[in-house]
Amino acid sequence: MGLDLAVEKFFSNNVYFLLTGSFFKSYFYPKDGNRYLTTFANDFVSSLTIGREFSFKKGRSLQVGARILYNGGNRYTPLDETASSEQERYIGDVNRIHELQIPNYFRIDTRIAYRYNTRKLTGSISLDIQNLTNYQNPNGVRYDGITNSLNLRYHASGLVPVLAFGFDF
Repeated sequence: MGLDLAVEKFFSNNVYFLLTGSFFKSYFYPKDGNRYLTTFANDFVSSLTIGREFSFKKGRSLQVGARILYNGGNRYTPLDETASSEQERYIGDVNRIHELQIPNYFRIDTRIAYRYNTRKLTGSISLDIQNLTNYQNPNGVRYDGITNSLNLRYHASGLVPVLAFGFDF
């Protein structure tokens, strides 16, 4: 169950934006008859996408934009320290299923593109930068057998530039 909200300004006066938010709870009901939060019960997902286009003569334009993502973190089951220590592997506490949550996810992406038109060719050159701030988002937990504890696991990628060329004949 949840609630979705969206506010949008369609492209006019060379500007657009889209603000979205979802607020929700997600449960599962196993055969034991109890209700538990799911791994993906991160409570909220939100984004803001905004852009502007600057027009020049002869059908040329410069486009700039950004997207901001801010989402709740996924859930995980706390460690049963005694059972994990005895078996030397992660054993979750069955009395606390998906009770804990990794920190929230945050990312800023940007884009700049130059478009041009000629009689026989339309093209674009763009640079997208994903995770502009190089923020290291946790995406889960991992068991450390030496310390018998759970540690945050992080996404492998940081700042990701993508240079693209497109041509239409």
